[in-house]
Amino acid sequence: MPERISKTEQVRQQIAAAIMEGRYVCGEALPSIEQLAKQFSVSKNTVALALADLNLSGALEMAHGKYTRVTAKLAVPHIMIYASRPYNMESAPFWGTFYSGIHSILRNAEDVSSKLYTEVQILQNSVKKVHLPERLDGILLLEHPMPEKMDPILNAAGSVPVISIYEGMDGYCHSAPEILVDYSGAMRELLADFRRKGVRRCAYAGFFGQKGGRENGVNYEKFRLFRTLAEEAGIELPEPFTIRTMPQLHYGMDIIRKLEESGCGMPDAIFLSSDLLAPGACRALRDRGIRVPEDILIAGCDNMEIGSYFYPSLTTIDLNAFQIGVDAAQQMLDRIRSGKEPESRTFPAKLIRRESTA
Repeated sequence: MPERISKTEQVRQQIAAAIMEGRYVCGEALPSIEQLAKQFSVSKNTVALALADLNLSGALEMAHGKYTRVTAKLAVPHIMIYASRPYNMESAPFWGTFYSGIHSILRNAEDVSSKLYTEVQILQNSVKKVHLPERLDGILLLEHPMPEKMDPILNAAGSVPVISIYEGMDGYCHSAPEILVDYSGAMRELLADFRRKGVRRCAYAGFFGQKGGRENGVNYEKFRLFRTLAEEAGIELPEPFTIRTMPQLHYGMDIIRKLEESGCGMPDAIFLSSDLLAPGACRALRDRGIRVPEDILIAGCDNMEIGSYFYPSLTTIDLNAFQIGVDAAQQMLDRIRSGKEPESRTFPAKLIRRESTA
């Protein structure tokens, strides 16, 4: 049985639709409660409740007894920037640079509004009812949840354009343009540097699964690419030297312990799939009297700020994350403003050489 909609909700939806269709523009005062009650054939209390709800959502600005004005929230196209976890995106170690690129474009777009939304806001702990913004003209998918969380959102959004950032759309119920990173050039340069410095055996440490698929996504593909390119470069990557660990600071020291326990000795070089693992790994090596880069080479990935502040400074791979964010935001603006369809693109990663491989 379809869910019954109250008269208050019906009035709220009709006023919101009138704003989005341009019948009421930003800054314009709405008709009085008495006029709206007559227009919708409902009580004044029903209209007052509907207006209060729109005021609470930010669609209206109300000064009781004076005016009820339309804000920009529904009067202009709205872009949802979606991230799974609720944290300060601007300072997030990995996603923050992507977000900064997005924000650098959208903050200057006066004809479009945008906001960061998290899984808690949209799903509210239930995939049965999706709480999308009242007006939604585009989605920038910044941090990807599993299909059981993402598919209800994509289905509820319908034909709203989506651009996927950094990760692909494999495993989801809908496809969308993807703005991805090409690691191959930077990894080839790094492995060529390793080879010139006499590296014969290398370790790979980071978050990746046993196979591809949504549960592993780009992390597995990154590992598989590194393994293939290492083989092409004549560098061994033995199975005991593939260390699976989460990309968090406190796991860095565990990598060195696991390499010791492998029974294969120490590798000549270690590639860390996240810069966050480097401080702990370098500390553990120093505690064992193993010098970086004299005795072992260390390289990271993602070009996080932390890599340039500890000793030795970390050689890393820059993802072009800021420019990817810029491109995604600009393509979505073009879609909203002119109808130009977004397209998938790939940005090359760049090797940043520092002291840890000197």
